[in-house]
Amino acid sequence: MRSAVHAHATVTAVGPGNVRINRVTQWRVRYRYQDQLGREHEGRSPHLAPEEGEIWTQGDTANIKFDPQRPGKSVWLGKEA
Repeated sequence: MRSAVHAHATVTAVGPGNVRINRVTQWRVRYRYQDQLGREHEGRSPHLAPEEGEIWTQGDTANIKFDPQRPGKSVWLGKEA
């Protein structure tokens, strides 16, 4: 991902996932973004602590990076630039 392209993604779903850490259910954010050719792709965040996952709602804009050679591969950055 050294040559990854920064992009904005739209949050499509937020909710508890199926992973627990110390008996705390972790959350996931699903998102949609467009590559440099305008094609849409979907991705999901890594597992997030509930307090981080709960700040997101459907329709929010998040920061991601994607691989221009394989635009279906993306990395969640969240609110970081």
